Amino acid sequence: YWRDWSSDVCSSDLPEGANPALTQSANQLAVTFERAGNYAFAASVGSLQAGFTVSIAQRLTSLRLTPGTVALETGAAYQFSSQLLDQFSRPMSTQPVTTWTATGGKISATGLYTAGTSPGNFSVTARSGNLSQTAAVTLAPPAIVDGFLNADIRSLVSSAYSDNSISRLEMIEILR
Repeated sequence: YWRDWSSDVCSSDLPEGANPALTQSANQLAVTFERAGNYAFAASVGSLQAGFTVSIAQRLTSLRLTPGTVALETGAAYQFSSQLLDQFSRPMSTQPVTTWTATGGKISATGLYTAGTSPGNFSVTARSGNLSQTAAVTLAPPAIVDGFLNADIRSLVSSAYSDNSISRLEMIEILR
């Protein structure tokens, strides 16, 4: 509870982890909040006492899309993620729905991008309300090593390892 404003100022019933900044000048006290929540305050100056509650609601202000850039082989899959943030750059307690769009491939409702077969520069966009963020996607054809696609080599080596034809160390060396 607040006591004499000139010497000891504190608050009660704060949201977990909250630490509002208190600034005092003359007969005024300013409180700067760092997160949404309900704050209950009490103050006493001499024999005068007052109490009040302040509710700071979360307000959606930004959308974070990760990663911002990705390079993939054609046909590969990659999981994008989005996070909606409030006015304090903290995650919204309930994440609003994010819609996804993509070029150069397709994307699921959960942000799983599946690259198409054409190499080039493309994009993935996450949207929520009037907010959006776009990630750059570069698609390259799968690398060919001695006539084999990397995917073919991975499959062959994985198969040889699973039937004990090669050791784990040999598998790692081949895949390097």
